Amino acid sequence: IISKALEKDVKDRYQHADDLLADLRKLKKGKPQKLTKTKAPIWRIPAYIFGIVLIGLLLYSTLFKNNTKPLDHVLGSKSIAVLPFTSIDRTEEGEIFSDGIHDDILTQIAKIRDLKVIARTSVMRYRNTEKRIKEIAEELNVSSILEGSVRRAGNRIRIVAQLIDPETEEHIWAETYDRDYADIFAIQSDVAQKIALALKATLTPKEIQAIDEIPTDNLEAYEYYLRGKITIAKSNDMKNLRAAIQLFNKSIDLDPGFTAAYAMLSRVYLLFGWYNFDVSKEILKKAKLALDKAIELDPVHPEILLAEGYYYYWGFRDYEKALEKLSVALQARPNDSDLLIAIGLVKRRQGKFDEALKLLIKSSDIDPQSYDKAYAVGGTADYMRKWELAEQYYDRSILINPLQVSAYDAKINQVINATGDIEKARIILKEALNHIHQKELIGNRAYVEYLSKNYLKALKISQEYQNTDNRYSNISNLWEKGRYSLLTNNSNLATSYFDSLVILCEKSLKSSSNDIVYLGWLAVAYAQLGMKEKALNGVEIVNSLQPMNYDAMIGAYWKKGVVTIYITIGEFDRAFDEIDFLLSIPSLLAINQLKLDPLYDPLRDHPRFQELLKKYGG
Repeated sequence: IISKALEKDVKDRYQHADDLLADLRKLKKGKPQKLTKTKAPIWRIPAYIFGIVLIGLLLYSTLFKNNTKPLDHVLGSKSIAVLPFTSIDRTEEGEIFSDGIHDDILTQIAKIRDLKVIARTSVMRYRNTEKRIKEIAEELNVSSILEGSVRRAGNRIRIVAQLIDPETEEHIWAETYDRDYADIFAIQSDVAQKIALALKATLTPKEIQAIDEIPTDNLEAYEYYLRGKITIAKSNDMKNLRAAIQLFNKSIDLDPGFTAAYAMLSRVYLLFGWYNFDVSKEILKKAKLALDKAIELDPVHPEILLAEGYYYYWGFRDYEKALEKLSVALQARPNDSDLLIAIGLVKRRQGKFDEALKLLIKSSDIDPQSYDKAYAVGGTADYMRKWELAEQYYDRSILINPLQVSAYDAKINQVINATGDIEKARIILKEALNHIHQKELIGNRAYVEYLSKNYLKALKISQEYQNTDNRYSNISNLWEKGRYSLLTNNSNLATSYFDSLVILCEKSLKSSSNDIVYLGWLAVAYAQLGMKEKALNGVEIVNSLQPMNYDAMIGAYWKKGVVTIYITIGEFDRAFDEIDFLLSIPSLLAINQLKLDPLYDPLRDHPRFQELLKKYGG
């Protein structure tokens, strides 16, 4: 054993701790010579010590130094990435069908608690990749890779599945399924169970039952369901959400007993309303109808529980009820990244930021190529003023999707809050402009000039803005233009922008009287127009509708608006109270922002301003 450990060629040495331990066990099973009570010759003692130390060092070396695989791989971690299946047909229909089969097999494997399964979002980037299996495994930090191909001809289907050891790129297990299409669910079950066996993963009776589940007897309904899932997996934009709603409805028309299709339909309705900032009564009614039917069919199914969780979260902000449903689902699927992020986001709303951060990081680790999950970690760390972690995950978001505005926007603000370095913010903005049209970055471009006290330039940039379907963006742009106009000493122009802001908010509130966003902006506009009593009344109304314990994220955001109102109307002591509170909790207010933002200029000579700087490390 020692000789093998000391081989000159690294390839001839032990490559894994398991190999070394196996040889040690074999040695132990052999018949040792009978030991006498005589003391060993003194010259042997250093040799024994050397041998023990050497084996200890070898174990350390094998586990931590001379192995290129991640530690969890060496220790026998059961982790797997299921790469996109290849469509032999090479047609659009074939690709959609292949993607659907891949998604379902991945879902089946993910039901096994003992396996860490990389989420779909993160493996799709490897479609048609030329990277080696070993390189993919290192990027995803997994110990095994499943790849396969799909071919469908009429009622026949051929699926080839191969489980590969990335280190050797040899097959751990492989099988070809050449059967009737009606056997598709049996094939998926068999693949999942064979992989569990090959990776020595424990399979409980409940997990076997879940894997053997047949979601529908109608294969045409199943195909529409697969297409719906693939459609929203590509993008959550309004066009795809509408298309997915049609596909899930078609699936249900063909099989009124298709439980999972009802669950997905409910979630997509809610997602449509949430992303459109309008979870209306009509949206809730449609989501509830689909959800009620799903619950009637199978109230304890994890997919149903996930849909219920989002119903209470997105529909009513009933966080306790949402967590009740999501937590039960998580017991069945502890490594489901979608469940983990859902629970993390709910806990974040509750103000449980430490718990939320852990869950969101785990979700992102399981789905490391998901923009949304990386961005959620960055945003949470940002609120908690964990600047390095926030920047790390914003960078990951940008790397995953450099065409998305949100991460650049967040990173610019994070850099200002963390360092006060406006030039670094300009560098990030310049990077963003390499990928995104400058019209989409108007707010960021103007903000950087505003902080640099180039007020006229900030105003000109903000005037490039064109109204969009996003009413909230239209509102914030009016406020920015009014604010920048004041700083250029153009009070008449500022008044016209603030008047427009009042009109827009009042109009919107006619159809949504308790919308805290419109009510909050209306109070801000009243303050800017010198209507002090109306502004203060607006603060009271929003505070009653939006207490901090109702939503820690929106609550902290609203408190920044309250600070703006108090400063504008000269209520400086109240402003300081709110600033002190915001700096003591997770929020997007930071000392460097106080130092740089001209909004806080009226406070700078006040003794409490210096006290705050001293208290919070400024």
